[in-house]
Amino acid sequence: MNKFKDTVNRFRTISLFKETAVTQEHVLYTIEEARSLFIESNDPTGYKFATECLGGWKHWKAIKNSGPLYHYIEQWEEELEVKLRSQAVGNMLNLALGDKGYQASKFLIDGGWKQKTAGRPTKAAVQKEAKMANKVYEEFNNSVDLNKQH
Repeated sequence: MNKFKDTVNRFRTISLFKETAVTQEHVLYTIEEARSLFIESNDPTGYKFATECLGGWKHWKAIKNSGPLYHYIEQWEEELEVKLRSQAVGNMLNLALGDKGYQASKFLIDGGWKQKTAGRPTKAAVQKEAKMANKVYEEFNNSVDLNKQH
């Protein structure tokens, strides 16, 4: 029997998570455990998480499309994006401090980590990018503070 599918061969979604399951019979993760695994995967596509922790890509898509889980998944994806951007900005900062850091410095000055789209951004896109930039800034400052302590 496949632990990821029910008796009629449908992927289990909310029943896999302690917080959303009706019974605890098929629970594999808490929301927090799944979030940690997703973030640790360092894969914003979700493919690695889907193949290592779930029943594959189709299962991941079913979970993402599940109403009760959609909000959580959206937060996980945002957090992972902030984490990866923060790491990239930190890498560019380290490169900028080196002898050949011109391009890295230019990247930082131009805000190269910010996504650019054609045309005028929507109000929602502006708000999302401001929120994302703030999180990247906070994450980076926290890591700089930690490095100073060591």
